Amino acid sequence: MAVGRRYPPYCLNGGSMTTASEYAYWQRALGGTKGAITEGRPECGFWRLRRAGGWVPVAIWREDDIYWTKVGDEVKLDSGEVWMACAKHPITEEEYHYHREFDAWMSDPPADVPSIPQELDPAAPPPAPKTMTEVRGEGWEPAIGDNSGAVDPVSDKIAAVMDDIAAARRHFKVHPIKTKSDADKAENWRQRIYRAGKDLDALRLHLRQPLQEKLEAIQERFRPVLAAVDTVAAQKGELDRLAQVWIAGERERLRKEAEARARAEAEAAAAAAAAQREERERLERENPAAAAVLPEPDPEPTPVVVVPDVMIGTGARRRGAQAVAHTATIIDAKALAAHLVEVRHPDMMATLQSIANAAARSRARAPLPGCRMSWQTTAQDGKPIPAEEVANGP
Repeated sequence: MAVGRRYPPYCLNGGSMTTASEYAYWQRALGGTKGAITEGRPECGFWRLRRAGGWVPVAIWREDDIYWTKVGDEVKLDSGEVWMACAKHPITEEEYHYHREFDAWMSDPPADVPSIPQELDPAAPPPAPKTMTEVRGEGWEPAIGDNSGAVDPVSDKIAAVMDDIAAARRHFKVHPIKTKSDADKAENWRQRIYRAGKDLDALRLHLRQPLQEKLEAIQERFRPVLAAVDTVAAQKGELDRLAQVWIAGERERLRKEAEARARAEAEAAAAAAAAQREERERLERENPAAAAVLPEPDPEPTPVVVVPDVMIGTGARRRGAQAVAHTATIIDAKALAAHLVEVRHPDMMATLQSIANAAARSRARAPLPGCRMSWQTTAQDGKPIPAEEVANGP
């Protein structure tokens, strides 16, 4: 038996036993067209697979009538289990080889920003600030004009997040989102900033508990960075708005492609139906008896346009286009209220009961139509209320 390749072939650059047609499924998947996933029948191409440590690249190719699979650095003959786990996650060949070379994804935020310190555990008491002697070693003496004092790890963490936010803004100002990989990078970067912001928020709450007298100072300390995180990384924030613009354009592109395919299919079906009609008319002229037994031509099908969803981000929580929030405008409040009361809509009845209870608590003497207060002994018509119907005395 052939040993097979120890590395995946470059499907677009030749050098593989795999034919170009065997990559058609993968290429369609990259374009957003979802095909059937069959267990035991892997498709050649480049994919990624989620494991405990994150995403790993996967390549599937055929050589000597054998399907080979490479997961990370491991080459396998059996592609079945791997295929079922990675089939929904196609990647480009460029992305695959980029990860193999740099151990990172093209959609990852850059790692050249200051790392966020991890020595602060929100579940532990806040550590005492380090002195410059502890940082620089024994024998250190401050020079004239040197105001260096204690090193504050919280400030380092805030600075790291702010640097990451500034780097994201600079990057997308220079490199606008044009591809799915760019949109993925924006979503992944947003999630990283958002997680860092959540960590900072948890740390803020922990520091606040034993230091109530310094609460406002702590609030002021964290408010700028959290506002910046919210502005950049929250839903409808700067990065999200950038990605949503790309999603809208991508959905429009896919819609036009789907409409074009549907028109082409409808035109082909119409041409086939026209050919059937012409053949039937010819037979009716030349051989009416034979034409009488011919089946009726197939009706022209109605074009069906299916636009696939556009998702961004490569983490566990991927996102698509934001749903439009629909609202209503009340043009006749009286008619609406009468209808809701007539059908005894639970929300309407609860609202009316709440208003009536508020009037009862205030012991309002002005009559409230349709209500009887628990402390009333006289009905609105002036007649006494039977004692057995009075719930509570005045």
